[in-house]
Amino acid sequence: MKLLVINDFGISGGGAENRARLLLKKFVEKNRFSEIHLLEHKSSGSKMDGIKVHKCEGGFFGSFLAAKKIIEREEIDAIQCHNLTVLNPSCILAAKLARKPVFWFVHDFWAVCGKRSFIDPEKAEKEKLCEKKSVFSCAKCVGVPGATRLFLQRIFLNLADAAFAPTGFSKKALESRGIMKGKWHVVAPWINTGLLETKKEKRKLQVFFAGSLADYKGAFILAKAFKIIAEKDNDAKLAFVGSEQEKESQHRKKIEEILGNGLLKKTIFLGRLEQGELFREYKKSIVFVLPSICMELTGTTWMEAFSCGTPCVVSRLESLRDFAEGNALLFEPKNEKDLAEKILLLLRDKRLWNRLSEKGLNEGKIVFSPETAESRVFAVYKKILGIYKQ
Repeated sequence: MKLLVINDFGISGGGAENRARLLLKKFVEKNRFSEIHLLEHKSSGSKMDGIKVHKCEGGFFGSFLAAKKIIEREEIDAIQCHNLTVLNPSCILAAKLARKPVFWFVHDFWAVCGKRSFIDPEKAEKEKLCEKKSVFSCAKCVGVPGATRLFLQRIFLNLADAAFAPTGFSKKALESRGIMKGKWHVVAPWINTGLLETKKEKRKLQVFFAGSLADYKGAFILAKAFKIIAEKDNDAKLAFVGSEQEKESQHRKKIEEILGNGLLKKTIFLGRLEQGELFREYKKSIVFVLPSICMELTGTTWMEAFSCGTPCVVSRLESLRDFAEGNALLFEPKNEKDLAEKILLLLRDKRLWNRLSEKGLNEGKIVFSPETAESRVFAVYKKILGIYKQ
């Protein structure tokens, strides 16, 4: 069998991109497909052993024609889609016209929110998803052209044969808006558990954040909370991991202004880290914080930190509670005082810290296992491919 992966954000990147790459790696390791092809936007730069990469311009016709050409020329048997905003969902139409099964993985809520569908999360900072069920209600936010585009995208998405969501909440949020009704499969998010086996690191009194420094990720909320923490614990340090491009960004400057010169001496900006380095930093830290103020689908970084045995403090967003509740301390979004209190609680309560640390070490590699996820995903592929062969 031959698989075509349509992936508009490239294989390298953040949590969603890492999961996409890891799933394909497991497919290659288990020889699930004789060939795997990847179609991505020309601006992406993916490289991965065992996968042939194709480029296209994107847009409605560019996506459609590129997908159609590869499906016909390479004799593709199944199509796997991730997101689809830069590369248009019209590529799903190309697959269905060729009578090939399509499997869609949801990585965020772009299909729910018009603003998110145009990759502008800074304008979609609300901790609750928009309650508008009709796509045409989105016209007030993104205009008639934007709402029309979202309407067409949803039509093409609904042509897919199966969809995979990481949580019951994300499934419900999409299905309640008429997206892929009755076609959903909930598969727990997976992380690179192979990196959990690296050596132990000596813990530092370091509060750790990993992700974009943009406002919607809440890094500035953590900076405000750290000012409170520093008044009560003079030894605590703060570390941020983000992209190198953010070195001189307005987001970093905002964080630096909040902290002031005194606390900047206790703060380190590590830039972008490779996965192995990131996991080592998780293991060195005393607390990990996911302070998002925008709806995250899963928040992969806290799951990785949790699995490394680092207790976490996570924003009390509806979309995160499926896994975070009971495994992390939750705080009210945008509330730096509540966040500071939760971090200080972990710094002071050794019994609580040990309980959450041991829970992560014992359960993380099982709950977020990529092997389990791959097996469940491929079982769905196999069933639907069997139907098509009949």
